[in-house]
Amino acid sequence: MNDTVEKTTDEVILGVDRGFNYKFVILGLVAIVTAIVLFRYGKFIKIIIETFPRDVRGIFRLAKTAKALSFHEKKGHSVSDIFDGIVQKHPSKVCINFEGEEWTFQEVQSYGNQVANYFFSQGYRKGDVVGLFMENRPEYACIWLGLSKIGVVIALINSHIRLDPLKHSLEVSDAKGLIFGTELSEAIFEVLTESDVKDRLSLYTVGSFKKGSHVMQENYPCNTNLLDLELGRCSTSTPLVIDKPTFMDELFYM
Repeated sequence: MNDTVEKTTDEVILGVDRGFNYKFVILGLVAIVTAIVLFRYGKFIKIIIETFPRDVRGIFRLAKTAKALSFHEKKGHSVSDIFDGIVQKHPSKVCINFEGEEWTFQEVQSYGNQVANYFFSQGYRKGDVVGLFMENRPEYACIWLGLSKIGVVIALINSHIRLDPLKHSLEVSDAKGLIFGTELSEAIFEVLTESDVKDRLSLYTVGSFKKGSHVMQENYPCNTNLLDLELGRCSTSTPLVIDKPTFMDELFYM
C-alpha cells in the first residue's frame, strides 16, 4: 500500500484537493462581492457614512426631548409652565428676533401675562376659544402664549383668507372672541356685515390704524376693544388661575 493518499473518484470529479487552502477562495469571493456592492451602492454608502454623525446626534436629541416631554407630562406642566422655566434661566436672552425687532424672554413673558390677566378679567376661562387673525409679528406668539396661561384655546386663522372662507373659519372654530391686526381691518370689516358674526364675537384689535385705510377705528362695532390700550393697564405678573391648563390640554387649532 502506497504512503501517498490517493484521491477518490468523487474528489477528482469535483476538483477537490485535501491540501487546497480555501481561505484564498473565500477572500476572493468577499472581494468580488464588496466590489459589486461598492460599484452599485457606493454613493448610497458614502451618504450613510457622511450623515452618520448627524444621525447619531439627532437620535440622542430626540431621546432627550422624549425624556423631557415624558417628565413634563407626568408633572402636568403646560406649555406656559415650561416657557416660564426657561425665562427663569435666561430672562435677558433674545427670544424673538423679527425684522430687527428683538424681544427677550422676560419681555415675552410680561406681555403674555398681560394678555392672560386681561382676558381672564373679561370672563374667559379654560376651554373657551379665541380666534387669532394677524400677520407675522412678535405679538402673534406672545398672544397665544398668554391665552394658553389661562387655558384658552387659540384658533389660528390664515391671514390670507377673505369673505366666505374667513366667515367659515370663524364659525367652525366656535370662537368666543377674535383678535385681529389692524392691517387686516378691511378683511374683518367685510365679514362684520354679517350680523350673526358681529353679534356673536367680541372683537380685539392690535396695532395702529394706517393712514388711507378704508376702515378706521370709528367704523368698528361698539364691542371692539383696542387691545394695546387695554393691555397697558394690566399686570405683568403671573395670572392666578384655579383651573390651570395641563400638558395634555388643547393649545390651538389650525
